[in-house]
Amino acid sequence: MPPKPIRALRQLTRYRKAQIKERQREANRLHKTLEDTGIKLDCVASDILGVSGRAMLDALCQGTTDPEVLANLAKGRLRSKIPALREALEGRFEPPHALLVGSILAHLDFLDEQIEQLSGAIEEQLRPFQSAVDVLRSVGGIETRTAQNILAEIGVDMTVFPTAGHLASWAGQCSGNDQSAGKRRSGRTRKGCKWLDDALKDAAMAAIRTNDSYLQAQYQRLRPRIGHGRALGAVKHFRSSAPAGTCSAPGSYTETSAATTSANETPNAKPDGSSPNSSASATKSPSKPYRKRPDGMA
Repeated sequence: MPPKPIRALRQLTRYRKAQIKERQREANRLHKTLEDTGIKLDCVASDILGVSGRAMLDALCQGTTDPEVLANLAKGRLRSKIPALREALEGRFEPPHALLVGSILAHLDFLDEQIEQLSGAIEEQLRPFQSAVDVLRSVGGIETRTAQNILAEIGVDMTVFPTAGHLASWAGQCSGNDQSAGKRRSGRTRKGCKWLDDALKDAAMAAIRTNDSYLQAQYQRLRPRIGHGRALGAVKHFRSSAPAGTCSAPGSYTETSAATTSANETPNAKPDGSSPNSSASATKSPSKPYRKRPDGMA
């Protein structure tokens, strides 16, 4: 049970995350509504909720449907795409669409205001722990918002975890260990805190996009063999188990598999390192003698 300040911080960060997800859902509804009108603004503008896109959407809600007038509302580098904007803004934008888009934009403004207020309250709550935020930000792929979410979930008192491996196991980032009779079964991870998992996933996605970094090289090495999800999970586990400033050099990293277990870790191992159950030391049992059936058939 974390202390009261961390519990209060956790409520704020989780609610902010919920509001961010709700904002993304509203943005998706906006894209769907524009697709219904035949307006392809997202094919020209990278962000339809930017300054230029927002000006065009507001003009559409106010009744302006002339593509020439709407295209001239572009700002900055988007003005070089005015001919393409004219074609993209030709559609069938009707009054029902104006009502829907206006409501979505109003909801987006409300969510932006809520997220900004929550971020201010979180920064105030984390003011006594600013040094811990700075330490987390020193790790590649972790920015201020991700650091705040991680601290809210694990707290700032690391004495409750004997080692970094204990923290990774508690967070549900360690692969499972299910072996029987020399066979390895599913190695899926245990269920941990979904809020912490989302924060680590965001950090891992940012880390694998950092050029010339060890984690990007690790992801690119593992992805062709085990896929995107498991390779990202390996990066998440490394993020959660290695403290800031203690990452090993790329040359010193070695991958350990079940086939490279040492003799000291193998039960009933022989002094020469072989196991009594290994194929090299085991002798084949004599086969049963061949017998014929009484009727003479084999």
